[in-house]
Amino acid sequence: MALEGVNMKIAIIQMDIDFNSPEENRKKVLSMLEKACEDKPDVVLLPEMWNTSFNFESIEDRADNEGQPTLGLLMQMAAAHDVNIIAGSIADKIDGNIFNRSYVINREGKMIFSYDKIHLVHHAKEDAYMKAGNKAEVFEIDGVKCGIIICYDLRFPELCRTLALKGAKVIFAPVQWFETRSSHYEILSKARALENQVYFATANRVGKEFKAVFCGKSKVIDPWAEVVGELENEEGIVYCEIDLDLIDRVRNKVTCYQDRRPDVY
Repeated sequence: MALEGVNMKIAIIQMDIDFNSPEENRKKVLSMLEKACEDKPDVVLLPEMWNTSFNFESIEDRADNEGQPTLGLLMQMAAAHDVNIIAGSIADKIDGNIFNRSYVINREGKMIFSYDKIHLVHHAKEDAYMKAGNKAEVFEIDGVKCGIIICYDLRFPELCRTLALKGAKVIFAPVQWFETRSSHYEILSKARALENQVYFATANRVGKEFKAVFCGKSKVIDPWAEVVGELENEEGIVYCEIDLDLIDRVRNKVTCYQDRRPDVY
């Protein structure tokens, strides 16, 4: 189904994650999804690695297997509530390798797209336990072209530019971002929206893991780098209705795409 008019209503779930229990994390996500769907959003976005967090020592045993059981539960939820779900990302075992993978599920409860995190965090040993993705493609939600990146990908501007050049109007970013680098999260998120003249929606987690404290601040940013809606550092849901026509108005006013010089880059 196409969106009515030019608006898209996004709900972002911000949550703490149980380091030891994928089952408890799934229960929490399903409960928060039920609540989010009461306001009838078009899209719900979840945070990064919400099934296991980065529990590398037991990730072999606790990761999903080709999306299951998480994907099946979210497909049922999407169909029951007539909502698109950007499933944040989960630890997912595929052919013996573990990926930091996001799934996109449409209103009919069908999985229409998956994305594996391209940039793994070497200094945190993420690449020692997980396999990197190798594709940057767009997908459609209700006829609107969108893209997805995951956390550390945010630090690589080429990725969002690639998605924007392929037609993405909204870029979604599930993350687990630390309080100690919260200013980076703010600056980079606004930069990706501003330089690509897109909407940028990002879902962070909250809580603590060992010495790490997560900063929350899940938000939607418009093509002028203005924050449309944002949470503080607590569990909750933020709803943002975005005006997709604003993208063309911004691009017609500041003609960055027309003035690009890829022949000399």
